[in-house]
Amino acid sequence: MKRATRDFQHVTRWLDRIAREHSPQPHVTSYHRYHAMLIACLPLQWASRVLLGEVNGNRWQLYVQHNHEAYQLHYLLPEISAGLARKLPRVPQLRINANPRLWLAFPARRYPVRVADGKNYSIEEAETIISRFLARGESA
Repeated sequence: MKRATRDFQHVTRWLDRIAREHSPQPHVTSYHRYHAMLIACLPLQWASRVLLGEVNGNRWQLYVQHNHEAYQLHYLLPEISAGLARKLPRVPQLRINANPRLWLAFPARRYPVRVADGKNYSIEEAETIISRFLARGESA
């Protein structure tokens, strides 16, 4: 019984090693890591309005839906670059591009609502709390 278990462990380790060697995932996982870093450096209201596009070495392409958002985001670039400088060894050059077609292809991402007490509420929880608050105001 123990020998069979050892044999399966050997095969499992061998399959894991082959999967890691031949996996096309490193660039995908690094893209997701970079996107998470970017979202962490953005103000909360911008998190769902910015997409990370191409990552070519030290150049990152950021996509927004409208030109006026690109104009506004341009003024946040020093803050975003400072946040990325704390997380990365080299600060990437950020380029902003308005591309409304991307928002047709990707559904809107929803992020939890943050409140001053530090608790993250889901959209449903926030709507419930707001409706209770409004109902109390109407009854008074």
